[in-house]
Amino acid sequence: DVKLFQKMTQETVVSSLSGAAIVSGCLLLAKEVSHISDILVHLLAPAPEWKDEIDITSKSMVRMLVDKTHEFSHYPELYEKPEGDVLVSILIPICDKIELTKRCVHSILKHAYRFEIEILVLDNQSSDPETLSWLAEQSMNGVIKTIVCDYNFNWSKVNNDGIQEASGDFLILLNNDTEVITPDWVDRLVMLGLQEEVGTVGPLLLYPDRLIQHAGVVIGYGGYADHVFSGETIEDRGEEIFISPLVRREVLASTGACLAFSRQTYNKVGKFSEQLDIAGDIDFCLRAHSIGSRNFLDPATVLLHLESKTRTKGLPEKDKRVLEDQIIKTCPKGDPFFNKNLSLSSLSP
Repeated sequence: DVKLFQKMTQETVVSSLSGAAIVSGCLLLAKEVSHISDILVHLLAPAPEWKDEIDITSKSMVRMLVDKTHEFSHYPELYEKPEGDVLVSILIPICDKIELTKRCVHSILKHAYRFEIEILVLDNQSSDPETLSWLAEQSMNGVIKTIVCDYNFNWSKVNNDGIQEASGDFLILLNNDTEVITPDWVDRLVMLGLQEEVGTVGPLLLYPDRLIQHAGVVIGYGGYADHVFSGETIEDRGEEIFISPLVRREVLASTGACLAFSRQTYNKVGKFSEQLDIAGDIDFCLRAHSIGSRNFLDPATVLLHLESKTRTKGLPEKDKRVLEDQIIKTCPKGDPFFNKNLSLSSLSP
């Protein structure tokens, strides 16, 4: 925007400024920030360090971004606690393999949270006596609430039925092959997820060897969708060419292995599509985006995930057909949060 540049530079020649000064100046003066995939500017010299170029802590834009009372804060741990009581329902579908569920539930209960929680275990045709005995005992003791889902597995239907029985104002869907790492994970998901315009929030999921399993979903990978940065390390990443998987950012979708959203969002977006056996999570995020809600990845919230330890990996053909239609309808030009100049054949940007 020429007028913006003129105002920002106060009639100083733009070419004499570094990239850092141009970007920071635009941020301070712009009414709205949008993303353009095309390369519009080439720097003729290496850009100086931000800290050498400008004292960002003194700028009103940056103060706004870290202000805990401001809806656009980049630091959700600084958000004010929502007014009134918030009950958080954590829904965990299972089918036998009780040791996974025990470890998952224990990792939840060993931490204290700002918000009251309830744990609903959605029992989808378990038959192992040890599983059934544990569910009965924990339900009797008030640790969990067991919801019987006696039908063939359909991720969408299981979670819809669980949500119907849940009492919470805020909902966290969680695989039983996960383990909590971040002590305040519930608080972070709730305080970000209850912000205005936020649809869903997904955390950073790591394999047991601490490589990335999920850092956001990119639509178009494999013809449908997949996890960007999957298999990469979180240690010693050095300087990133593109955005880091460790930066909180907007994404088109997150995995249902851990997916958080308010009941208000669920009511606005609608139930999970039971036409889909597995991919109801991606479809839900796409529909949230299509009504103007924003989906976020919060990489400061970390869980371990064994990934489909309890189910067969991959999408059924039926899911592929339904999801393809939803993708074409929602984002015909591709994933708006993945630069069109990058390859969809590599999970590493």
